[in-house]
Order: sequence, then C-alpha cells, then structure tokens
Amino acid sequence: MNYISDQQGIIERYLKEAEGWRAHLEKTKNTIVQSAERKDNGSCAILGAGWLLDVPLEFLAKRFKQVYLFDVVHPTQIKHKIHKFKNVTLVEQDITGGAINEFFESVQMHKSMGLHKSLDEFKFNGFNYKMQFDFVASVNILNQLDILLIDYLKGYCLYSDEELMQLRVQIQQKHLDTMPAGKTCLITDYEELIFENENNLEKKNNLIHIQLPEEKIIDRWQWHFDHKDYYPGKNVVFNVLAMEI
Repeated sequence: MNYISDQQGIIERYLKEAEGWRAHLEKTKNTIVQSAERKDNGSCAILGAGWLLDVPLEFLAKRFKQVYLFDVVHPTQIKHKIHKFKNVTLVEQDITGGAINEFFESVQMHKSMGLHKSLDEFKFNGFNYKMQFDFVASVNILNQLDILLIDYLKGYCLYSDEELMQLRVQIQQKHLDTMPAGKTCLITDYEELIFENENNLEKKNNLIHIQLPEEKIIDRWQWHFDHKDYYPGKNVVFNVLAMEI
C-alpha cells in the first residue's frame, strides 16, 4: 500500500528541500516543547514519528519518564537511533484504528469474490493504545492519514468521489475525536498552495476535510515544501496550524 516507499520519499524530499523545510521543522519542534512543558511528566506519545525530523526527541526523553513513538512502520535508521534512549519505545501501529486493514480487505474481497463492501461496513476507531498518556502530539499526520488509503482504493475504482470523500472525513474526524482532551498538541498542514512562480498563486487545495475548532488554534505558519519537483515546474507551500486540544 506504498507506506514504505512514501516514507522513503519523505526523507529524499527533505534532503532536496532542507532549506525550505528548516523553519517549519523548528516551529513544529518548538510548539511541541512549549505544549509538553505544560503537561505532567509521566508519559508521552508522538503520533506520526517517522524520521523524527520534526520531533524534539532529546527534550522529550528528558522531560518524560516514558516516550512512545508511533508510526505504521519505523525506518531502520530510527530503530538504531533510539537505542541510546532507555525510556523511548517504538510502536508500529495503524493509528487510524484499523482503516488500513479494512481497506486492504475490501480490495481483496473485490478481487477474489467480486463483492463490494459498503461504506457503513468499514470499522475503524481512531487512535487507541493500552495505556493513557500525559501528553500526546499528533505531528503533521492528520492530513496524511487518508491520502495513501484513498489512493489505494482509487486504483480499483470501487467507490465514487463522493464516497471517497466520506471516508476521508471519517478518518480525519476519528483521529480528532480520539485525541485526549487537555493533553494534546496537534499540528497539521491544512492547505496546499501551488505557485506558478514565487508570487503567482495558481491553485489552492484543502487538505483537511473536517471542521477544526478555531478556538483551539494557537499558531499558524507556512511550510515551503517543494520547488519545481512535486508538481513539475511549480512551487508548493503548505499552510500549517497548531492546536492544543
């Protein structure tokens, strides 16, 4: 389902776009630090840990007694990197709460038996783990949760665009709903801006398809994501927001 290739693509793009990414990554780290400092210091969970480019790991390992890093798969390099942190645990988990397996099984059922799974048959429950955390950071992952899954379904033409949008909304809403109140810092890009050149905005795409609570937003900034490659010849900027839930 392209999770590993997508993850590799992230680090490759970062290596090409490090200068444009620097301010966004530092802003993300600083926001996590400021939010974490206001929480109890027992345990924390980082959702969408990935390559840890936007995660202040050393700070978190000192601030909390236990740190849990969640992702659907962790890069081998990160598995080696965390060895020096005795209180850091890697957890490989589908943080949609089952959507990956549900979508995969839907396609396999269609391929093997020609059956069509209806939208109300999909069961996924958002983020859940066997323990409660004092601090949870959802790190630039909210708008990513649905992308590979919907692209996977699109490849088999099983659902209409309207049905696929319903699934996008459900995935994002479940994530938001399962973030623990009073303990969560959520950071996400929410708009994609495509520029023909540095100043000529050609198109704006919404990346978040649910209503976010405006009163919870604590900061906004821009992420200069790509120059001339992601969309050939175009510049791509993401608008980013941070929330405390």
